[in-house]
Amino acid sequence: MRILQTTTPSREPVLLEEVKEHLRVDSDHEDATISRFITASRATVEATTGLYLIERNLDVYIDSWAELVPELVPGRSNSCGSRPGQDYLVPGSGHCSIVRLPVRPVAAVTSVNLIDEDGTETEWSVGNYKVTPGLEPFLRLALNAAWPSPGRKFEGIKISVTAGFGTDWNSVPETIQQAVVMMATKLYVCRGDEALSSTNLLNASGAGGLLQVFRRMQL
Repeated sequence: MRILQTTTPSREPVLLEEVKEHLRVDSDHEDATISRFITASRATVEATTGLYLIERNLDVYIDSWAELVPELVPGRSNSCGSRPGQDYLVPGSGHCSIVRLPVRPVAAVTSVNLIDEDGTETEWSVGNYKVTPGLEPFLRLALNAAWPSPGRKFEGIKISVTAGFGTDWNSVPETIQQAVVMMATKLYVCRGDEALSSTNLLNASGAGGLLQVFRRMQL
């Protein structure tokens, strides 16, 4: 599986002024530095939680649909795994009717394309599937539809999505915003004093605990 980001977020999930107020910085002399710390903090949150905070476009390349079959959870009847439950089976086929998208949150699936050996892309009709957006996004087969065969053995399926909570900072959960502010503050205060890995930054800033609830649950 390969995930390719095709556009970049238009802004950060917190305002520069908000972080400066938290730091009690009144001048504009260090705006560029603080902005870099905000970007680094946002990237750390995204890497830690698997979330895309501000909307951007992504292409997900897979070899087969089996890569996206939901993991089986013991005691649940609605997962397709080694013991698939009846709720998500295509009647009469034994195949899973849903696949779990590997990016989140998903605002929209813009297209599903099959790629031939020569690189030619053919769009799979949107009438064949339904999209469940949000923090646990899925594709589900429409009635009487079937998953198409990939056009080639390697990365023969491309799913194009718009991922993120929204287009501006207002759409990002306040808890995540607070985590970004806390990490940016820690980076500013400790600059030049110590090298902070992602794990150290999360723990030292106190942001790690805030982000626990946003880690992806197993389904």
